[in-house]
Amino acid sequence: MKMKESLAATGDRLARTLCASAAPQIEHVPNKHVDGQMDQVETRRCEAGTSTIYRGATTSDPNGLPIFVQVNVQGAGLPPYLEIGQPVERVTQFLGKPQETGPGTITYGLSMEGIDTATILHAGGQVTSVRWEWVVD
Repeated sequence: MKMKESLAATGDRLARTLCASAAPQIEHVPNKHVDGQMDQVETRRCEAGTSTIYRGATTSDPNGLPIFVQVNVQGAGLPPYLEIGQPVERVTQFLGKPQETGPGTITYGLSMEGIDTATILHAGGQVTSVRWEWVVD
């Protein structure tokens, strides 16, 4: 039986695939840990949303580290319980109690530290957008 993809794995997958055919905007940034090394922050935007990946020669993942992804449309690869237009109560039934709630948002931690997050934006009781954010040091 196939295991369900975790919330963190869903975000990672979407950060790497959402807007993959769009030309990236590349920002060169100094590596905080290696003097003189320049890394890249690669952002792609399309109708479906936005994704940002940190790429560097010494990152723990040679394919880059996700920083941000936001999905704004149906059919962009979200699992059924997170799909745009779904009742927000379906999200909480599936994922349980959120780490934080605010006006129009519910947020889940992706790790024990809770600094990497997935935020579900909603209006009128329905999911309108899903956003993942990771802290990259």
